[in-house]
Amino acid sequence: MKTLQPFKIHPGGTAFVRGLSIRTKLFLGVGLIVFLLVVTCLAIIHIAFTKSFRAIQDQISVQRVESVILQLSLAENNRIAYAIDNAEWDDAFAFFEGRLPNFLSYNYASNKRFDGVQMVLAIDRGKNVIGRQVTDGVDPEEFSGVDVARVAQSGLLTDVGRGGLAAGEDGKRFIFAAHPVLRSDGTGPSPGWLVFVSSLDEEMVASIGELTGVEVSLIPHGVLDQADGDDEVVEFDDKTLGRVWAMIPDVGQERFDGSPNAKASVFFESSLDGEPVGIYVHLPSRLFTAGYRIQEAIRVLSLCAVAIFVVFCLIGFEGLVVRRVLALDADLQAVVDARDENLQVRVQGRDEIARVADTTNRMLSALALEHRRMVTQHALLESVLHSVGDGVLALTPVCVNGNTVDFQIATSNATAARYLEKQPNELAQTSLSELRGLGDPSVCISRCIAVMQNGHSLTNEVCCTDGNDSRWIRLSV
Repeated sequence: MKTLQPFKIHPGGTAFVRGLSIRTKLFLGVGLIVFLLVVTCLAIIHIAFTKSFRAIQDQISVQRVESVILQLSLAENNRIAYAIDNAEWDDAFAFFEGRLPNFLSYNYASNKRFDGVQMVLAIDRGKNVIGRQVTDGVDPEEFSGVDVARVAQSGLLTDVGRGGLAAGEDGKRFIFAAHPVLRSDGTGPSPGWLVFVSSLDEEMVASIGELTGVEVSLIPHGVLDQADGDDEVVEFDDKTLGRVWAMIPDVGQERFDGSPNAKASVFFESSLDGEPVGIYVHLPSRLFTAGYRIQEAIRVLSLCAVAIFVVFCLIGFEGLVVRRVLALDADLQAVVDARDENLQVRVQGRDEIARVADTTNRMLSALALEHRRMVTQHALLESVLHSVGDGVLALTPVCVNGNTVDFQIATSNATAARYLEKQPNELAQTSLSELRGLGDPSVCISRCIAVMQNGHSLTNEVCCTDGNDSRWIRLSV
């Protein structure tokens, strides 16, 4: 009889896996697959989320910087407008012609015309300073750092109104607004320029921050930040302030996990060809930590959703596979324990497990049919054996190391039991070498082996001696 050969499985880790239950294997298999999928998906989500979120953060940072630059530009435009109003004025024209020598002190000493102007310079066409007026309440020493000669030779003095920023020799920062002096009707030629100067101090910077809703502070004098590899350098070309560039830091998560607010460094090109004027635009971490909290919430919710998904998958597998396999095993065990050939296992559904159950039932039916046929044949054999007049012994070989050394009686009829003076049940499983009454057992065994090997029957007369009695029997193998 042929038997199916199983696949060879190397011992080791697979032996451990083979010893696990289906429920455990499903849990490990599904859990591993889902874990890999979750890790992959979370990695993709993290990369995509970080990339898009950083783009949004950079956009927010640039917008905040732009709002500060725009507000400073508007403030400078107001000063330029003020410079135009005061320079295109007959009184100013008369001052340059020498007809109103008290023009500066009368109009600007009290700062009554424009709040914020702290010093006024009058420069003639030869770019010589012919007048200087500091408003009341302002310490003249605050403007000692203004290099008047450099202002006179700077690019501020053009045929149109100009404004700009510059740092003084003492490190203080100033805002300038200049315009050529004309008559009130705008005619010339211009005899010179009026230059209006204001101090760019922390108070003024704070007011810009209040208007924009952004915290702003001055960069200390002499500090010129250099962009590192993660900083984004953005350049702006403002019509009023000239060239402006900003170094915006990378808003990675490491900067916003309890660390101080990041700062963008914004620099304005000096109108006096000196060190640029810099201000810090603060980027509060609360603008970005909220986004990272959302990202972490997405991760947690994803993990929770995956855990729920795994639980439902395991419950589904439990109901669809594990319980049905266990039910099939229980039915088969009941068939084995009952030894009833009419019992069959339950068939539920039409899937693979149902087909296995149906195949099992067909196998049980085939085995039951074969068993009934064998029982019938055995009964027929028993009736034939007991009906013949000769004694009949059915033998099975006993082998040692592949060689036949003896025979056992599988069945016998009543005539043989009577001849051998034994009960039929005593002959069952008795070795041929143990029998007396068939002559020399070794000779009888040799003849049986010869018949088994060549396939030809042997019949001969054998003299059997039992004490003083002797008899002849015919022995056919």
